[in-house]
Amino acid sequence: MLKAYFNTGDEIVWQELALYKVPTDEVAEKLQVERLLREFGARAVVIRKDFTIFETTGHREETDKLLAVLAPYGLIEFVRSARVAIIKASNGFHEKLKEFEAVEPASELIENEFLNKQAEVFSM
Repeated sequence: MLKAYFNTGDEIVWQELALYKVPTDEVAEKLQVERLLREFGARAVVIRKDFTIFETTGHREETDKLLAVLAPYGLIEFVRSARVAIIKASNGFHEKLKEFEAVEPASELIENEFLNKQAEVFSM
């Protein structure tokens, strides 16, 4: 971590990403998918015989509304990201990174020693 900032909700623009996995046969038979996509600004990211995955972004209330609509149709899985935000009054975080780098240049890149040991480290 380089530095932490606290910003109020009025100072940022934010969204959350949500993914919804539902049975394709339920969705195809009982839902008007085109209406659903338009109404919630969603899009189908995966369509398979056994399931379809929809993606949408928005505030929690918006993603919860689509969750409520899809739940009766056999929702298989639902995941939501944390907030992703941009500061309204900022010149961009990359400019801050340049400032940090100018003051304290990074040393050589250090590789993670465990990257080549995945089978040993990440076993079930």
